[in-house]
Amino acid sequence: MASERQIAANQANAKRSTGPRTATGKLRSSRNAFKHGLSRPLSGPSSNLSDDRLSSDLTDIARSQLELSRIQRVRTELIAALLQVPDPQLIKQLRGLGRYERAARAKRKKAIPSPQTKLGV
Repeated sequence: MASERQIAANQANAKRSTGPRTATGKLRSSRNAFKHGLSRPLSGPSSNLSDDRLSSDLTDIARSQLELSRIQRVRTELIAALLQVPDPQLIKQLRGLGRYERAARAKRKKAIPSPQTKLGV
């Protein structure tokens, strides 16, 4: 809990730091967020198309990465099962994972813009 001295000091400081008082000062401080744009929301009506595109690309990359992780987990489980009981059906399933893995890698590659695309080449 704050002591009496701390409370008194906080109250004295609060009286001095109440923000801008004049219309000019208020206008200037209201424009602080526009100096660099970093405090601007990432979505909403002020968002531009490049932000939307980046968000979409990142979502696609994350989805394909999750898909690849899931495929890797299934592959690990199939190999473990195959080591326990050699079964031709498990081998067939293991080979079939390649198709899904290629598709997921292609999705991820498509979502990651190449350096030439960035440069407009």
